[in-house]
Amino acid sequence: MFKNEDSSQPLWLLLLPAPPQRSTLSTLRAAYGPCLTEVLLRASSISSSSATVTLLDVAISSPLPNSSRNVGRDYFQLAQNLIGQVYRLICLICAKQKIDIQYGNDVDARILLFHNTDNQLRELSGSSDGRVFSNGPITSLQTLASCERSWQRLCSTDSETGEDLLKKFLWGRSFKTGEDILNDLVVERYPDGQVSDSPDSNLLEKDVPNKDLLHYYDSIALGGTFDHLHAGHKLLLTMAAFVLNPVVSPTKVRTLAIGITGDELLKKKQFREYLEDWHQRQAAVERFILSLLVLGSSSEISTTTQICPDDHGKIVYNKLPSGQLIKYVELFDAFGPTLTEESISALIVSGETRGGGKAINEKRVEKGWLPLEVFEVDILDVGEDDGKGASQNGQGFEEKISSTEIRRRLYEKFSGVDG
Repeated sequence: MFKNEDSSQPLWLLLLPAPPQRSTLSTLRAAYGPCLTEVLLRASSISSSSATVTLLDVAISSPLPNSSRNVGRDYFQLAQNLIGQVYRLICLICAKQKIDIQYGNDVDARILLFHNTDNQLRELSGSSDGRVFSNGPITSLQTLASCERSWQRLCSTDSETGEDLLKKFLWGRSFKTGEDILNDLVVERYPDGQVSDSPDSNLLEKDVPNKDLLHYYDSIALGGTFDHLHAGHKLLLTMAAFVLNPVVSPTKVRTLAIGITGDELLKKKQFREYLEDWHQRQAAVERFILSLLVLGSSSEISTTTQICPDDHGKIVYNKLPSGQLIKYVELFDAFGPTLTEESISALIVSGETRGGGKAINEKRVEKGWLPLEVFEVDILDVGEDDGKGASQNGQGFEEKISSTEIRRRLYEKFSGVDG
């Protein structure tokens, strides 16, 4: 079990084949909808009967090239589109099937991408070139198969491609962990969808003719309230991990600073009585980001907490074996560590907070510092069409997946108000 995860929670893994060449909501619904619907319904029934939230790792065969993780900004956009649209599809299925915290049958889905190539299986038997993708959000089938995460149930599509992924995963897991582990793993096959165009493992190579290289950053910042962690938060955090330097180097620290709004700034939020406090929100963010970045044992993660009354409030540190440092910083203003730490070089924002990114850079320039490289992540909406809706231009926030809506549903649940 990875750090801060309740060992009593059901933990499932769903392996999905490569997506269609055009990853719109419609094509992904056709390809993944039948399988995701059945898996989510089954997982929600376990959540309901066990009175706890089922954790579902959704691992998708990646269309990103695996020759290098040094890819262009267009790759960033295509990757976040795929991950975001799958999160959006999951939200729409859950809404239709009444799977939610409001009904006591919630499912906590986390999306990973993995490379699926034959040479990764050779790595298991010792004939590799030594290059292993050990961290998420893009990893390898080999790492998934051999990691120490204790899934109780393994799900795949009932198709030729799904069967191929399943066999490779089970072979790799038995090679590294032994038959005893496999005996405790329930394997299930779910209905396959229909792909309107052929999946392509080199899709992004074809879609991006001008590959301006994306420089991976050693110090990245992002911020938010992160109340009742939802799919929009997960996409934001996932894409921050995407641009964090992935090279495994215990001697070189790479830092991801996650600002989390302090309780004092949230007193006027709607349905304030159902707002999680800072410690709850920090713990939820920590659980999620570590579920992406620590696929192996969590025993070597070093966690410390300190109080910094001059610059920030509470700061929690996770030092990972890879050399990555995750900082969870209590925010008292909109700027946080971006104006106290000159070394930060990149900022992750959403369409809703792009104005804050502009203000941060103006302040940094005033101090004589370099402006931050800004990456914008889509806002997820709950519309049924293929357009991005609220996420396209930062308007129409009433349609977005939001913490306020979650608090409203909790209010209705516990006050007896009909939704």
